[in-house]
This record gives sequence, structure tokens and C-alpha cells, in this order.
Amino acid sequence: HDIIITTMDSYIARLYRSSLTPRKFRDLPIARIFNSTTVFDEAQMYDNYTHTLARYTFKLLREGRAHHIVMTATLSDKMIEFLELTNYMKIPVPDNKWMSFVGTKQISKLVEFNDFASKVEEIINEHKISKALIVCNTVGKAQELFNKLNSNARNVLLLHSRFKSVDREKKEDQIREHLKKDNSFIVATQVVEAGIDISAPCLITEVAAGDSLVQRIGRCARRKNEEGRIFLLYSNEEKPLPYKKPEVELVIQILKGLPGNQSYDFTIEKQLADSAIPPILKDNAESRARGIILSAFESLSAFGNAWINIPTRDATPVYIYFGKNIYEDENVVKNCVRVDLGFLRSISKDFSEFKFYERDYNKEDKEEIFRPKNSPSAWSIAVSKSINYDSTLGVVKK
Repeated sequence: HDIIITTMDSYIARLYRSSLTPRKFRDLPIARIFNSTTVFDEAQMYDNYTHTLARYTFKLLREGRAHHIVMTATLSDKMIEFLELTNYMKIPVPDNKWMSFVGTKQISKLVEFNDFASKVEEIINEHKISKALIVCNTVGKAQELFNKLNSNARNVLLLHSRFKSVDREKKEDQIREHLKKDNSFIVATQVVEAGIDISAPCLITEVAAGDSLVQRIGRCARRKNEEGRIFLLYSNEEKPLPYKKPEVELVIQILKGLPGNQSYDFTIEKQLADSAIPPILKDNAESRARGIILSAFESLSAFGNAWINIPTRDATPVYIYFGKNIYEDENVVKNCVRVDLGFLRSISKDFSEFKFYERDYNKEDKEEIFRPKNSPSAWSIAVSKSINYDSTLGVVKK
């Protein structure tokens, strides 16, 4: 291919693959990388670990003289410095042109809450809001809010990352039409920050890290000539998971400095984006990241099923299986939900409540094979009686 258009997480899934990585992520030989121009979109949408890998991925692409372009709406100057992109040619969109693409929006209120779901319902009733996008920081909080709002004869759609692919695709198809009806609400998590083209007349959101918050605000009055209202909720008592407290406190400080009913403009947007805190490289993080990337490129050069082992961490991707029998199921993947290892750990710290399987592919019989294993690794499949699946709510702890 002459051009590869991708996101860093998709690119990394192909680079840092294991023997369990889905086959769709094994299609990127090294010759294609170094003979193509790679376009990375949404460069701000990653955690610290991924940003560290991204830093050295860019470095290796430079050393290999592989052409690449980085696109972002909210990458801060500090993050650009961390990723070592300072010397890249910059092609900025002028501030006035950037804001002319979208409608006008007003930050109506910054509100502290003790109970998030109750505070959201209070805001809806007090301000007579009939249509809104409501963004929560965690799946559990989104499910709780959905149950509360849905019980009051409202038309509520829930969207988060812990749905089977078929159910999530249905919801993403519905989301574009959902807010055209009165008394309609979308309750979502970070999944709406990228890849979903939605424009809401009202946004109610938990305060998040600055770059994430900018993305959420971008889903309100998204198009020219539209008008929107924004309500921002925060808690001094709760941990602002999955974000770090210092970066959220910086955002709250910025928001508290704004007058009431403040128009949202590029100055505020840049303040929020610039509040993002770059990763801190501890111990031998640099040499480990570089070693992983060199191993990945060596793996890719084999053009086959060569693979590398990446140490597991809370954000390691795994699947949960919700079918009847993994050995007899012809659609195992369709009956799985992708989660991260940290979610499994929240149910069972030592993983004792799970059975794990690894997936392989029998080339001769052209079928997938599932083998039991003792501990999880990237792309493992987990089975547990401690979790249920509901097509409306998604993955639910018993």
C-alpha cells in the first residue's frame, strides 16, 4: 500500500503481537511499513504505556526513514516534546478556521457531586433538558446511570466498550438517529471520544483529563450553526478513575477560573489540552520500550506467524466468553467481549474465578483451536460464572 491510515493502538496491536493476537492484526509485514506513508490519527487517545511505546515507534520509523504523518486535535506541547515530535513539520489549522467548523457552545455549569446519577437527574429536571449526551468515566457508573434514567419513561441508549461486537455495532448505528426524538438520552463512556460522529444539543459529563474532555465537548454542537450547553460534574471524594488525580485537578482548577455561562472557545480548548501530563520514564523504561519495538520489527520481518511476548499489565487486552461451550461453538469470537486484564482483576485478584484458553489456528483443517492455560496473557479468552452478559447493559458483575 502507498498509504496506511491507522490509529496508534491499531498499529501497535499489529507490531506487538503474540501468538494469540487475532489474525486480522497479522497483516503488516515490515516491507509494507517502510515503503508506505503511515498516517496516525487521534494521536492523543492513549494511556501512558502506549505513549511510551509510541515515542519509540516514531523514533524507529525516523531511523528507518519511513514516511509518517501524525494528526491530532488536542496533543499538548508537552506531549509533543515527550513523543520527540518537536522537529516535525507542523501544518496547523488557524484558530478562527478551526472554530468556524463547529457550532457555538456554552459552559453552563461546573457542579460538584456526591452521587453522580442523582446529580445528573437533578440537572436534567432543573434545566428541563430533553436531549443530551451524558459521558461517564467508568462503565459501572454508566450502567448505574442508565438504570436510573431508564426507569423514568425516558428513551435512553447505553454505549460503552463491554458489549459483544454485534450489539455494539447496532448501538453505534442507532446513535446517530437517537437524539432526533424528544426525551432521548445517550449514556456513554470514553468510546464516544473518537470514531463516532455524533452531535448533541447538550453535554453532561464527568470531568476527565484535559485532552479527553476536549474530545467530549467536541460531541456537543459539533456542526456549524448548532448551539449547545455543557454541564461539567466533578467529585472531591471519588478517585477520578481511570485518570490520575493530579491531571483531573488541573482541569478542575481551569474550569473554576471561568465565569458562569462561559462561551467555549479555542483559548479554553487549548488550556484544557495543554493540561495533559506526559508520562514519566522511570527506571529502565526507555531501554525496555526500545527492546520491545526492535523485537516487534524483527517479528514482522518474518512475514509469517512470528511473534513476541509482551509483559501483561492492567490494560492488556483479553476476551470474556459468553457462549455455552467453547469447544463446540462455531462463533467463539462473536460470543466474546473484549475487556482489559484490570477488569478481570477487579473480579478476582488472583484470577482464581476464571478459566483461561489460548487460541491457535490449524492450517490443515482451517479451524481455530482452543487450549486451556494456567494464566492470562494478551488476547487470552476467559470464562467465569461470576459475570453475566446482557445485550442492553453489556458485561455485568453478578
